[in-house]
Amino acid sequence: MRTGVSAGWIGGVLMGVGATSVVVGLVAMTDPTRESERPEVQTVPPRQVPLTLEEIARIEPALARIDWLVGQWDGTGDLKTTPGRTDPAYAAWSGPWHVSRSFEGRYLRLEFSARVAPGASGEAARDVRYAGYITYDPRRERYRSIWLNPDRNETFRESGSIDEAGVLTMMRSQRDLPPGATEVRSVYSRPAGGGIRVQDDEYDPDAREWTRSFRFDLTPRR
Repeated sequence: MRTGVSAGWIGGVLMGVGATSVVVGLVAMTDPTRESERPEVQTVPPRQVPLTLEEIARIEPALARIDWLVGQWDGTGDLKTTPGRTDPAYAAWSGPWHVSRSFEGRYLRLEFSARVAPGASGEAARDVRYAGYITYDPRRERYRSIWLNPDRNETFRESGSIDEAGVLTMMRSQRDLPPGATEVRSVYSRPAGGGIRVQDDEYDPDAREWTRSFRFDLTPRR
């Protein structure tokens, strides 16, 4: 196929710009496939080296420290319904949580389905569903999780640690942050009055403080 490019022009560009630019330019002119029509390239992460038996043995005692999450729970709380961090509005939501051990006991599986009440700004009632897995990474010595919202085909990852008081704090992966957020954390705790509290916060770098994005207070199902 003829491109209409002269040998003299190519030689001049080679001397003035460099061979790399010429190759890129020629590919762009001779490739009939438009950029938007090219198939998406899927990147494959490097294969993880399997855990040793010694490393696997360290998962159980770590998960035992958060086994208080295991159970059937009724949850009530609130969900932020406005974008941004200034004067947030919240809507009530409620629904069951199911937490159990999974995959040979090496993961906690968490699942909840919540009904969000109509918001003060006129938002319609809706359902929110998530499922997640928490495990312990013996190589990084941190807890890690992955969550899925099947309705929105959304996934995100977290990693974190547990403190001396037994509070588990998980930080959202930077690549999975919602638009406009700089840091997001999930905190799992046991209030003095009993039950479990699960709360997500977004960090406000201007005010240098955390703003709640949702909260769930869980009590055992009867």
